[in-house]
Amino acid sequence: MHLIHLKHLKMTPPLLKLQIQRRLQVKQNPKMNQNRETVETTGRSVEEAIEVGLIQLDASRNEVEVEILDLGKTGFLGFGSAEAKVRVSRLSENASNRKGKQILDNILKMLEVEADTTVISNRNNGPDSSLIEINGEDSGLLIGRHGTTLRSLQFIVNAIISRSEGDRILIDVEEYRQRRNRILENLATRVASRVANSGRPITLEPMPANERRIIHLTLANHGKVSTSSTGINQERKVVITPTSNQRSSGNQR
Repeated sequence: MHLIHLKHLKMTPPLLKLQIQRRLQVKQNPKMNQNRETVETTGRSVEEAIEVGLIQLDASRNEVEVEILDLGKTGFLGFGSAEAKVRVSRLSENASNRKGKQILDNILKMLEVEADTTVISNRNNGPDSSLIEINGEDSGLLIGRHGTTLRSLQFIVNAIISRSEGDRILIDVEEYRQRRNRILENLATRVASRVANSGRPITLEPMPANERRIIHLTLANHGKVSTSSTGINQERKVVITPTSNQRSSGNQR
């Protein structure tokens, strides 16, 4: 039998300390967590908050679904920071979520990709969609150029599920979607500034519908430019055009 002295806990990182404490409690009372289905936890990041929830539920990543309540903020030099907050629940009985996760796990196994999958309910996904997050050392291989491989993987999973289920499954890898969204928002802002200053329209490279939507929403209230889509199928792209006033001032330069 191994004994853990309290002075050792003080020297242990917060997550490991909590994990040791919870494991000791569970060992003393095995039924303690059987009736606990959901916990709300915080952390310096979403991943840390999820880990705290897993420890409290005494569950593995593949046994829970996660709802992101607050992404948190890093702040500047520690000021203005806010912790991330999540709700961690034992995996629900939602048929499409279970089926989507099972299908994705099987695909990853066939591809010999070592990664974990987690069902995440995020209010930003929309009422009829769920997100399955992929994390692991090999998960970066699943993204592809500008997310092309990731979109193909998502299409396959939804194509299989649609035979019997109606809900849409979104798939993400290491929070790639959030990073890509920020890149697109910055791109839209930079190009809009160029268009407003030059008075000439700029056409962006072809994008899938969800990425074009981000460009449109980012510039919806810009005032000096407008956006539209052109092209068909895979070649559909966004055109950022100066307003009539900006076009006139641009021609006068």
